[in-house]
Amino acid sequence: MIPFRCFRIWLTGALAAVPALAATPSEPLAAIDDNWRHIRSPNFELYTHAREYESRTLLHDLELLRALFLGRFKLKERAKLDVTVYLFRHLKDFHAYAPRGMEQSDTKGFYQASPDRAIINLAPIEDWDGAQRLVFHEYVHHLFRITEQEPPVWFNEGMAELFSAIREERGQLEIGQPHIGRIATLQTEKLLPLETLFSVAHDSPIYRGKAHAGIFYAQSWALLHYWNFGESGLPKDGIAKFTLVVSNPQLVPPGFDLRVFFRQCFGMDYPDMVKRLERYVSGGRYRFGKLPIPEVPKAASYAARPVPREELRLRLAELALRTTRSSMGAFMLVDAAAQPGAEPRIFEALGAAAITEQDPAKARDRWEQAVAAGTTNIAVLRELGLLESREWFQEFNHDFRLPLASVERLRQRLTRAIQLEPEQTAAYEMLAWVEAYAEAPLVENLLAVQRAFPRLKAQQRVLLAFVIARLRLGLRDQAVSMLGEFDKLEFEEWSAKGAEVVRARLENRAVRSVIAPTPQHVSRVNATIGGRPRLKTPSVELP
Repeated sequence: MIPFRCFRIWLTGALAAVPALAATPSEPLAAIDDNWRHIRSPNFELYTHAREYESRTLLHDLELLRALFLGRFKLKERAKLDVTVYLFRHLKDFHAYAPRGMEQSDTKGFYQASPDRAIINLAPIEDWDGAQRLVFHEYVHHLFRITEQEPPVWFNEGMAELFSAIREERGQLEIGQPHIGRIATLQTEKLLPLETLFSVAHDSPIYRGKAHAGIFYAQSWALLHYWNFGESGLPKDGIAKFTLVVSNPQLVPPGFDLRVFFRQCFGMDYPDMVKRLERYVSGGRYRFGKLPIPEVPKAASYAARPVPREELRLRLAELALRTTRSSMGAFMLVDAAAQPGAEPRIFEALGAAAITEQDPAKARDRWEQAVAAGTTNIAVLRELGLLESREWFQEFNHDFRLPLASVERLRQRLTRAIQLEPEQTAAYEMLAWVEAYAEAPLVENLLAVQRAFPRLKAQQRVLLAFVIARLRLGLRDQAVSMLGEFDKLEFEEWSAKGAEVVRARLENRAVRSVIAPTPQHVSRVNATIGGRPRLKTPSVELP
């Protein structure tokens, strides 16, 4: 009942530990010929071996989903990851670039994310609705990831199911069309208690095991479908409030009781909602929503060109290395990397392979080569800066100073990443620590981080970096004032311990033990609608 699963290949071991891909005698890899085309839409690139009409339609549908999702939830990309789609003409060629064992299943497509790029790999499209569900479901997970949302598993999977069923009809987008396979599961299996559904994690047996995975996916979809499209009579403000909280677990204060909050939002307890859901899934009436079609460029406007064999060999070698860890794919990319004028993307893929091998030093070397070759891949620039930054900032040390060469390199790397992706958060957070540990902090960089502060995730860490930077600049009073705001933010042990070290230094006393705050009552959430303590901006401005 799970037609599509996320195959993130984080395997270890030697690249050669896989069988060679099937290939024609004249070509090292499968499916290399002169019939491929490259089509680019605003947010995707597609290497297609299929007909152009269905290829353009696929990209257009992905653009619609992206625009609908981001607009519906009012989200922005904060960790951009380029997406490359491969569409094969023959099933055997698709299987040649799929993880081992997939040829024995009915799966006709998969999504895989690497630090530098995400790929969607598709078999020939025979059932358009089925293929769309496969791709859309996993692409919704991608959208949650790049917008830096971390919803619980049931909400993530339920929303992916809801959005996988959108379709264009009479000038509108229909969302929430019933999923016949999921309904069959719901009508033949016992529903999970909501306390079980809500507590499922990525490593839970219910999520990973075949015995319960079907009902978990189906019930996650059904619950959100009932709340959003069913004639439930439930309070809409209660649905909105509960959805806001569960979709943003990072906003919930310590000690929050989800079940108490559920009763306050819906006026009933978990078992009562399950009984309602049982009646809903057995009733046979499933409504759906209609929304305006987002404005995206027409499919006919996408740029298309033939793919030369030399380029195709490299793209399929890259795909083989990412999805099967092919020794031939690795050899072809390493050989191409040694040639004069090698394109940046070769080094990007080899760097991602090094991360898979858990070799960050090799990844850093490869991505440095990508930068030297002129890469504009935002993810590579971001990840490269974060790799080096993490090496320096794993431990808090009040007296530490970054070497000047490292300061200049990290400043250049992180500010470049920010220029290319202004809405991101990670590079801003790392830049704050570069300036905190620099001998002479740059005020302009601190101001750039401060302007982005309201949307940053690790606000306590960034505020601590601001404090250290103020002390470096001789602004002791400002540093003390900022420390006064520190406890207004969500508790994070590393930051709290660092702040205590700074306070002890300023007050000329011994460092005290840091104790996590006592659990807060659920009324705190009701008062703030699920918002964790956050600062719009630090109260002290730089001159």
